Amino acid sequence: MNTYVYPAVLYENKDGQHYLSIPDLNLLANGDTAEESFTNGKECVKSYFELASKFNTIIPTPSSYVDISKKYPK
Repeated sequence: MNTYVYPAVLYENKDGQHYLSIPDLNLLANGDTAEESFTNGKECVKSYFELASKFNTIIPTPSSYVDISKKYPK
């Protein structure tokens, strides 16, 4: 079994809603708090890999933290 580590970006909008983006997998989770969006993000990733396994999807290579931080500087 392979182990993957994907960088995530956590941010808050003007209304106080929190979002967790995992750009490499094109996933976005939200929540009322940072913790809730992180928990929802973990569920998204779990579902993504379950479906990818079921449909023999090619798993994208994770970006480096440096590359992600350049795309999302804040």
